[in-house]
Amino acid sequence: MSTPDYSKSSQGMQSGIAALEDHVAAMITSANNVVAISDEIATAYVAGSSTVYRHKMHEWIENYNNVMRKFEALRDNSSTVDRIIDEAEDETHTTALSVQVTAALNV
Repeated sequence: MSTPDYSKSSQGMQSGIAALEDHVAAMITSANNVVAISDEIATAYVAGSSTVYRHKMHEWIENYNNVMRKFEALRDNSSTVDRIIDEAEDETHTTALSVQVTAALNV
């Protein structure tokens, strides 16, 4: 039975995290734009139908913010996983070196 290769691409993880950060930033900008438009509509469009429209926009903004929080959590969790894997890899190298030194001293 061979030992599985559990390696990660640091560059791949970093690229993925950077892409998530860029996406979250774009989502924040979009959400802010929609809120600004909704605020403009609320002051300029006063009618019975505007209440329904503003309510639907508010629902959309809430849903969008929920999705954005999920992307932020994915980004944060990906960063945490990357850090944990790096720490485990460092610990593995240190342990392997210690075993090699101990084996060499016992020869």
